[in-house]
Amino acid sequence: MLATATGLVFIWAAGDARSEQAEPASADEAPTPVHESLAAGAAATKAAPVESEQLAAKPPRLVGDPVAGALKAAVCAGCHGPDGNALVPIFPNLAGQRSHYIAKQLHDFKTGKRVDPVMVGMAAMLSDQDIADVAAHFESGTVKPGTAAPALAAAGEKIYRKGRPEIGLLPCIGCHGANAEGANGAIDGGFPAVVGQNPDYLMKQLQSFRAGSRANDWKGIMQIIASRLSDEDIAALIAYVNSLPPPPK
Repeated sequence: MLATATGLVFIWAAGDARSEQAEPASADEAPTPVHESLAAGAAATKAAPVESEQLAAKPPRLVGDPVAGALKAAVCAGCHGPDGNALVPIFPNLAGQRSHYIAKQLHDFKTGKRVDPVMVGMAAMLSDQDIADVAAHFESGTVKPGTAAPALAAAGEKIYRKGRPEIGLLPCIGCHGANAEGANGAIDGGFPAVVGQNPDYLMKQLQSFRAGSRANDWKGIMQIIASRLSDEDIAALIAYVNSLPPPPK
């Protein structure tokens, strides 16, 4: 992603930035938008209760069948690989990705909220049940481990885990998890896993969020984050998440 990822998405624990040792903010210090957005994101990952009217407005989530999804995803294999590990680096690895996130991205492609000349056409052919099944299939897979230069990964770890409070950049760990495994939370689609994601794909998504050409992120969080990242920061973050081992099944 990705998305979320793309969340990516390329969204990249707030708890670290708000540890018990941290000094409280001044009473007359107004929070920046990124603080407000990421604080909300961290709260969402704790699955806070949802308003009753919100629950009433949303239809029940369909249960996906990974076996049926494997058949329906055959057409996806040319880009994403039969097991969800993409054959070309510019395409995202979907193996092990959270099914809620995959489903949300497919719905966004289908409605035009997220634009891609290939994926818009592919998603248009899928029913809601097809989307749930395909998402379940890819979630059942295992992403292959990535590789990264140790020095670059170490620089990325600092950003991922601690952020840069001096520029209002809070850590990615608050939404994407301690091991970049993502989190479903209480928001639509949740936050994507980014561990082992293709570097070229992550680079493209983060640059797209930064440019505003991708804007289907929850409350604009990824656009805010990406706007504070240099190309060097992005490369370091990508190296770090690719240095992590895939989560156990």
